[in-house]
Amino acid sequence: MTKLNNTVRNPYCLDMITTTFDINPDQQERIANRITVLFRDIKKRTKYLGTQGKITPNNMKRLKTLYYQNHLIVLGTGFSTFTLKLSLQPKSDLVSYLRLEFNPNKAGRIGCQLLRRLLMFLLGRSTAATFPNKCRVTRIDLCFDINLNVGNLFPYYPKTRVSQIMRDEDGMITSFIIGSGAHSPNAVRTTIYDKELEQINKNGCSLYNHALFRLEFSVRNTNLSISDLTPSFFLKMIKKLKFYSDDFLEDDYFSNNFLSVADEEGLSAAFSYASENDTKCYKRRLDTLYEEPSPFNFKQLIKRDFRKVLKELFVKS
Repeated sequence: MTKLNNTVRNPYCLDMITTTFDINPDQQERIANRITVLFRDIKKRTKYLGTQGKITPNNMKRLKTLYYQNHLIVLGTGFSTFTLKLSLQPKSDLVSYLRLEFNPNKAGRIGCQLLRRLLMFLLGRSTAATFPNKCRVTRIDLCFDINLNVGNLFPYYPKTRVSQIMRDEDGMITSFIIGSGAHSPNAVRTTIYDKELEQINKNGCSLYNHALFRLEFSVRNTNLSISDLTPSFFLKMIKKLKFYSDDFLEDDYFSNNFLSVADEEGLSAAFSYASENDTKCYKRRLDTLYEEPSPFNFKQLIKRDFRKVLKELFVKS
């Protein structure tokens, strides 16, 4: 059984945010023209994207048609840069939306200032001022790091029916994936993986001198604005994540099929095959005998207001 007295390393950060913002035909035209200016005018590009700024349009010939996907825009100065994915998408005959995706943790304060400047250039100052309150957050990711191998704790998130387990050559668990697809209503997806092993596979060596597991918690289709991203919202969502000791795999109270699927694919997948009555009984036994305290200190979230991380996007009109 995993010992849970641990030291959290770099406990949490806001890793990704995707927003949509409704725009009218005139605003569509303005944005398309302004992107063209940024692509062609190096002085404007430096002013609004930073000295390291650059833009890679998906298709310059289609700018006037207004609908294109994932223009990659690099913002930043010196060695501090981050990438913004920008696209215009049709919503109806009269309304489209501007979609933005970026990593606030990489952007930092300076990056968010540059993004605010870019929004004012694309939308105009008065419209940009409404962005934090009127945009819709369609995806938001939190990351937690911990100095502990949690491969023998089985995570479960309520009402999920999909899960996956990855193992190394020795059969040791290296990652759990729990959650529904990107297009499901109120979709929640949790990934827990061996960050140290990822670095070894990527770089040929570890950047750490200790075990390091990462939890990535992704919430989609929130229907919230940036202004609504309160600490209590995050805590309410993530504290539903439970952890169980792998000792339950030796308990013959559970059916052989349930244990086999749980061991190979995870608890969410195992519950998807169980009857309604078995699901109630199995959950009760897991909660009573095998539930462990979360190794991740989620309560720290209440001390962190991520709206402050994004405060540079709040434009005074």
